[in-house]
Formats: sequence, C-alpha cells, structure tokens
Amino acid sequence: MIHLSTLFRVSQAIARTIEINELLQVLSSHVLEYSGAEKCALLLLQDGEWELRALADSRGVQLTTLPLAYSQDVPSKLIQYAETHLNPIAIENLCTDLPVIGNYLKTHRPQSLLCLPLLNQETLLGILYLEHRSAQGLFTDDRLMVLDCLANQAAIALDHARLYQTVQRNESRLRAVYESNNDAIMLLSEKCFVDCNSATLAIFQCPAKSEFCGKHPSQISPEYQPNGRLSSEAATDHIVTALTRGYDRFEWQHCRWDGSEFIAEVQLCRMEIDDQAILQAIVRDISDRKAVEAAIRQKSTELEQALLQLQKTQLQLVQIEKMSVLGNLVAGVAHEINNPIGCIVGNVSVMQNYVIDLMETLDLYQANFPEPGITIEQQLDAIDLDYLRQDVPDVMQAIKDSGDRIAAISQSLRTFSRTDGAEKQLFNVCDGLDSTVLILRHRLKANEQRPKIEVVTHYDQLPEINCFPGQLNQVFMNILANAIDAIDELSEGRSFQELAQSPHQITISTRAIESGIQITIADDGPGMPPEVQRRIFDYMFTTKEVGKGTGLGLAIAHQIVVETHGGTIDLQSQVGEGSTFTLTLPC
Repeated sequence: MIHLSTLFRVSQAIARTIEINELLQVLSSHVLEYSGAEKCALLLLQDGEWELRALADSRGVQLTTLPLAYSQDVPSKLIQYAETHLNPIAIENLCTDLPVIGNYLKTHRPQSLLCLPLLNQETLLGILYLEHRSAQGLFTDDRLMVLDCLANQAAIALDHARLYQTVQRNESRLRAVYESNNDAIMLLSEKCFVDCNSATLAIFQCPAKSEFCGKHPSQISPEYQPNGRLSSEAATDHIVTALTRGYDRFEWQHCRWDGSEFIAEVQLCRMEIDDQAILQAIVRDISDRKAVEAAIRQKSTELEQALLQLQKTQLQLVQIEKMSVLGNLVAGVAHEINNPIGCIVGNVSVMQNYVIDLMETLDLYQANFPEPGITIEQQLDAIDLDYLRQDVPDVMQAIKDSGDRIAAISQSLRTFSRTDGAEKQLFNVCDGLDSTVLILRHRLKANEQRPKIEVVTHYDQLPEINCFPGQLNQVFMNILANAIDAIDELSEGRSFQELAQSPHQITISTRAIESGIQITIADDGPGMPPEVQRRIFDYMFTTKEVGKGTGLGLAIAHQIVVETHGGTIDLQSQVGEGSTFTLTLPC
C-alpha cells in the first residue's frame, strides 16, 4: 500500500519534471516501483499513431520511439481496445470477456495486468501498461485508485511537457532563424540594445555580444546624420515613434567598431516580452545598393545628356537641311530674277534717252514742215501725239521703278538666304526681319477665309550685331509662321465680314538695350494656356494636328537664340489676347 506521503513525493517528482524524456523516465520508474509490477510500458500518441516511448523493468528504464505495430513488449490488441473505450482495464489470470486477448497475452500469460489511459480534460495523451507474470491480485481497488491518481498527474505533466517541448522547438527554430539571418537583428529597449544575433557582430565588426549590448543606437553612429540632425536626438525620436505606433522604417548612417561608416535600412517593430514593450530592430547594410543606385543615376544622367545632345544635333541637322534647301531655292530664284531685271533696269535709261531724241526730232520736223500733209496729220491725230509726249516718260519711269522694286526684292531674298560660315558676321536684324516678312507675304495676303494680316513694324536705329544671319532668319521665320498659323486657326468658323471689321495684325518691334538689342514679335491670335507655355520650347512638342506641325520650330529657335548666340527668348501669352515673343541678342 502506498502511503499518502509517498504519493505526494511521487506527484511532486512528476510535476517538477518538464522535459519530455526526463518525465517519461521519472514516470515509468516511479509507477513501476510503487505499483508492484514487473514491467511498465508507457505509450504516447504521435501524429495519430501509437509509439512505445518508455519500457521499465528490473533492469531499468529504456527510452525508445518504437511504433506499436513493431513492438513485441506490449499487447497491441489491449492497447487498441483501451484507446477506444478510455477506461482502466485490470485483468487477473487472463480471465476476461473483453476482446483483448491477442498473441502477446497468449504467449506471455501475465497473471496480473493493468492498462491505464492517460487523460487530460478528456483528451487521450498516452497509455500506461503494467504487468506481473506470476503474482495474482496485484491491482487491488486501493492500488487502482492510487495509480489512477498518478495517471491523472502524469497526463497533466505530459501535456505540460509537450507544450514545453513545442515551445522549445519553436524557440530553437526562431533562434536558428535569428542567428542564421544575414541581416543584423537586435532587441532594443528604450535605452539600449539587450540582445543581437551573429550577423550584427559581423556587420558592425564587433568582437563580442557583451560589448554590443548595453549601447544606445547613437553610440554606434556618427555624431550627425546625413540630414544634419544629431544622431542621439534622431535615434530617440525613432525609438519613441516605433514604441508609440508599433513600427518605423528609415535609413540610418551607422559606424563599425573600426570607425568606418555605412548606410543602413532600419526597421523597428514593437513587441511584448514578459509584459514589457521592446523593439526588434532589423538593420540591413545597403551600401552596395546605394552604390548601384548612384551608378544607375549617373548612367541615367549620362544617357539623358546623350539624348539631349542627340536632340540638339538632330535640331541642328534639321535646321541646316531646311535652311540649305530654302536658301538654295531662294538664292536660285533671286539669281534667275537678277539677270532679266538687270537687263530691264539697265535698258530703261537708254530707252528714256532714245525717246527724248525721238521727241526732239519730231519737234524739228514740225518746225521745218508745218504742213506735213493730210495723211501725216491724220496719223498724228490717231496716236494723240500730245498725250504720248506726256505719258511715255511716265511709263518709262514706272518701268524703271518696278525694276528697282524687283531688284530690291531680289536683294531681300539674298539677305534671307545668306549662308552662314564658321564665324559670326555683322548683320542688321531689321533687314533679316524684312526679308522674312517678304518670304511670308503670300501667307499674309487675304484669302477666302480671312482678310489680309497686317504686319506693323516699329524699328529703332540698331547697331549691327555679330551673329549667324541665316540662323536668325530661321528664328524669325519660325515665330512669324507660327503666328500666322495661330491667326488662321482663330479665323476658322468666323465670317469674312466679321473678320474684316477687326483685321488681325502682327507687330514687330526692335530697340537697342544696354546689353545688345531686343526684338518683339506680337500677334493678336488665340493665345496659349499656361500648360502649353511651359512646354512651348520642348523638343517635339506641338499643339497642331498630325501632319501640320513637327514640334521642332520653336525648339530650334530656342537653341539658336540661347545656345548659339547667348541670348534669351521669352514668351508672354494670355488666352484670347495673343502671344508675344521677346528676343534679346548681344551685340
């Protein structure tokens, strides 16, 4: 009979044991000792299958993990029955009506046996099997009561041991993850680091965990962060933020133990350990990433510059080709005009002298032969000689004036089509403006949709400037052509009579300024909204329909004025009021 004091000691021994294998050994040895049995077997359920985990006899306790199906030391049929019915089974001399007698019992024929399910809150955790091969009447009611009490204690202890084993296993896994992580992982209180993994020591080149723990983050940082804040203040702010909000993420400049610095990405996550708020800090060295990002940014900048240079080159090629074609055409026309006009203008003076000679000769005939005869008098009346004397000089002068006008036009064409050399040359921009207006005169004339567009000029006396005349003429051409396009667009949908009441005009003004000259070209077209004004000089930007605009004209103008000539080109525009381009050019 087990005394209460003995039962208490056994219960305490079981309750004190938390590690599963130790518990199995303590439980099986104590039950064997105080039950009077020769053999004690302890079986546990593992993933739904029974395993023999401990076997105790006079030789001691043997721990194992043998599946029930392969065990020769316990009656499997009895175990399966006990699993189903969950009641203690005590049998003397194999006398029973229960279907539990299998090969093991028939072979070994124990005189006393006991099968005790280990239940905790009606959950089956294990089974204790006890037997004695020769002694009968071993498991009396009193002993069964004591063993049942021990079984309950054992079930509770097994449940706790399993929970402890699970916790230990999870902790081991977490610790393995914690230690094997390539990032520095630390536990941080409000004041200092309290733990860290191996990667932390490697990243910071710290010789020992004891040297790292106890330090405040600012102690492993430079005095100031790249943004100029004190590390001590910034670190405290981040800690407070993470503790308050539960999370914080930021970049941080750290110091290694040798004094070298590196940039890191830091994540702070609030967690509870033993009812105390603590931060898990994950620090990742992103120096390589930052170097790659810097290299990418550098490469992007180089590519952008190369693209910009390519666009500039393209603009230059377009400009050169356009001006070359236009210049050759205009120069060819001017050349073809020059020869006949030179002949006309040159011979008009000769013809005027011939006419004077003829008139003087007629006067002599009339003086010497006052009566020329009926036939001659009739002819003189028919041709109205007096009218011819007055009109022929006027006609000859008109021919001469027209010839001079055509010669002036030819000169304007040559001015517009001037070929630029490698060096700048002196040029009067007013001549360039006039020649450009002349080239565009056909577009300024009235048509079926609108009246004539008036061009009003206000020219101050300007000095000649050092420039590339052909390129400046291209600028004037692009701005004036756009102004005409804008006015034509505004005229759409309006009647000719309505437009005739308030004809459109383009105003060109020039004046001398301290740094050079200023040219203003203003139209009374539709104007431009701010979003268009911001991009008006961008490469390939156009508001015109496909096929009507290339987006190159004003980009070329900007490049010529600003980059080639060191001047400025500005736009002022109001929707509904027109646009004004102001150019400044150094002398």
